[in-house]
Amino acid sequence: MDVEQKHVIENECANVLMQCRRYADLKEFENCAALFAPDVIFKSGDSDPLVGREANIAAMHANIGDVFMRCVINNILVTVIDADHATCTSYWQVYRYKQADFWLAK
Repeated sequence: MDVEQKHVIENECANVLMQCRRYADLKEFENCAALFAPDVIFKSGDSDPLVGREANIAAMHANIGDVFMRCVINNILVTVIDADHATCTSYWQVYRYKQADFWLAK
């Protein structure tokens, strides 16, 4: 793989991550999950990994379904394994409010 191909893959992976968080902010959980392979593995902090799209969708509904949220992503590091595989790590700063608290504060 040449350097240009590697940079294209890195850029595409970073864009997928940002699209994913945007969909999650907008509560479009199915669109978020559809960005990834069916056997996606999502690991956050010390929690157990979520394996597969359905597990990720269920977790989003359970954990942020009733939350107003916006996420800022930085320090994105994509490691290209080959033309079809890559890993990505990043830091997320999440601003979140319970829906009732958010709307009552206005």
